[in-house]
Amino acid sequence: MKELVGRLIASDPVASEELRIIQHFDQLVRGKMGVGSLLREAAMVSRSTLGYVNGPRRLQFSSTGLPVRYRNPDPGVPRVEVTTGAGVWLEVGAASAPGHRMVLDRVALAIEITEGRDPEENRLHTALEVLLSTDAAGDESEARWAAAARLHLDPEAKYRAVASAVGQEWPPRWPSALMATPWGPVRGAVLQPDTSWDAAGGIGVPTSPLALQHSWRSALFAWRLSGQGGRFSAESLGPLLTVLEAAESSGWIHPDRGVIEGVLARNWSIAELQAIADGASVRAIASAAGLHHSTVQLHLPRLSAALGFDVVSPIGRIRLQIGLLLRRIEPTAR
Repeated sequence: MKELVGRLIASDPVASEELRIIQHFDQLVRGKMGVGSLLREAAMVSRSTLGYVNGPRRLQFSSTGLPVRYRNPDPGVPRVEVTTGAGVWLEVGAASAPGHRMVLDRVALAIEITEGRDPEENRLHTALEVLLSTDAAGDESEARWAAAARLHLDPEAKYRAVASAVGQEWPPRWPSALMATPWGPVRGAVLQPDTSWDAAGGIGVPTSPLALQHSWRSALFAWRLSGQGGRFSAESLGPLLTVLEAAESSGWIHPDRGVIEGVLARNWSIAELQAIADGASVRAIASAAGLHHSTVQLHLPRLSAALGFDVVSPIGRIRLQIGLLLRRIEPTAR
């Protein structure tokens, strides 16, 4: 089968893209992603505005996966019926992905399968999606209260969101849901108070149930910093978490990012720069680089000149550390 897929990819790029889309949505169905996240994921994968109508329920997402105010689509836009009276549509634009029609077909099928599952199970997944959603407006606090009550969360207790791999298994007593994110599907869960988590994942800061969207956002930072396979706690970042959140929200790429890439393209490695940022001794840096410590001592002023700041000063190390963190959380193109 793998050989056949390889031949298909080589001989027919369109068919291979459609096969990738089929496999992707099959994985989301197996992971029991909810309807809202399925629609968000489909909008991002197709790079198109996508809408869903099911009786009074109307949802619409932009090509970046953000929810937008629903408006009726123009006549003639591609639409697929999910069930009687319910359907999914998308607006095809110049930036739409080549396989957008296949995305429409597969998300409609995925929604049909999802809505055919046990209603109580679907309600639990939906409740968790509501609590973790980072784009819910302030006037949706009533929905958050209802979601927290459905999951039996104590309004006075503190909980942590956890971001982990799609296939991560969770104890049945802990609610989890597959969430659509700009970095691909991520399994989100909520840690009960005074409960530790030793497996791989990004662990968010503790918050009340109604503020779990903030814990989830910090968990996604931790997940990316973990290398999407290790374990990292957002709480360990302290005020650096605020810096990272502000940097990502602004959308502005700090010039230090480009300067660091330039240094990496020459004779410095990530391990060496990280050792400097961590405050390692010259001998430890030399050991990481496989060089004599006197050679490293000679190269440090040149590194400072290339970066544009004194890399061995306390503030210089902090600046380098932030630059390296920003590099690690940089979004990966879909």
